[in-house]
Amino acid sequence: MSFLTPLFLIGGLALAGPILFHLIRRTTRERTTFSSLMFLQPSPPRLSKRSRIEHWLLLLLRCLALALLAIGFARPFLKQAPLVDPTSAQPRRTVVLVDTSASMRRAGLWNAAKDRALAVVRRASPSDQLAVFTFDRRAVPLISFEEWNHAAAADRAGMVSARLDATAPNWSGTHLGTALITAAEALAETDGKAAATGPREIVLVSDMQAGSRLDALQAYEWPKGVALSVEPVRASNVGNAGLQLVAEAADATPTASANVRVRVTNSSDSKREQFKVGWMRAEGGATLRARRSMCMCRQDRAALQSCRSRKARPD
Repeated sequence: MSFLTPLFLIGGLALAGPILFHLIRRTTRERTTFSSLMFLQPSPPRLSKRSRIEHWLLLLLRCLALALLAIGFARPFLKQAPLVDPTSAQPRRTVVLVDTSASMRRAGLWNAAKDRALAVVRRASPSDQLAVFTFDRRAVPLISFEEWNHAAAADRAGMVSARLDATAPNWSGTHLGTALITAAEALAETDGKAAATGPREIVLVSDMQAGSRLDALQAYEWPKGVALSVEPVRASNVGNAGLQLVAEAADATPTASANVRVRVTNSSDSKREQFKVGWMRAEGGATLRARRSMCMCRQDRAALQSCRSRKARPD
């Protein structure tokens, strides 16, 4: 037993009060009428100490009342082992988002991302439910919850590893907001069953490159109880220059000449400041060489800068 305010136990010293009061005996001052004392021989009075406690039950009740008051103000409590989280015994639902955008093509990033994703898969218990999604402009299920549940517990890690080995990063952009929404909605699906009450988590495996689009999350209400964990991966070689096709406006007047415009974006960790851009276009089996254009991009350490190349016409 422990006490929250043990200083109030000092009040137990008040138990001495009733005991002292019971030990003090007041002598009676009654007068007794007696006949003549002339025939009695005088003798000096003899003093005697009498410390006898009377009324034991009353003394115990008084001491008990004072003791209960002292203990009550001290606020006793019993130490117990911490309660087990009721959700810990319930299956955990996890969605692993693996980035397959163009930035993941840098040296060492894709292998590191596969290792991080497999580490999450191996940590899952046999009763947990897990799904793996790859994303760039859109999220695509690589392993669904249904496939995970139908697979044997010993074969799940191998199945995820084989699917990841058959996948490779592409040249698409990164719509991270759309991928997070897709993963959150996948966690909310119950296949007609009762809603899952166990922990729900999204594990994001990405290089967290600058320029990931998150605008889709602005109008989305994030579901309660869904946690997000980030497993970042780092490239062995810094620098990430991106190339983006600049399309004409929807209301632009179509022209007969094939003008192509591109935008080159430089990342904040890049050590290069100048780039030469050239491209080749294959059409109808014949390869057409475009006039090479020069694009100068000065890197700003605080923010990314982009530049637009000159229009190029096929030779």
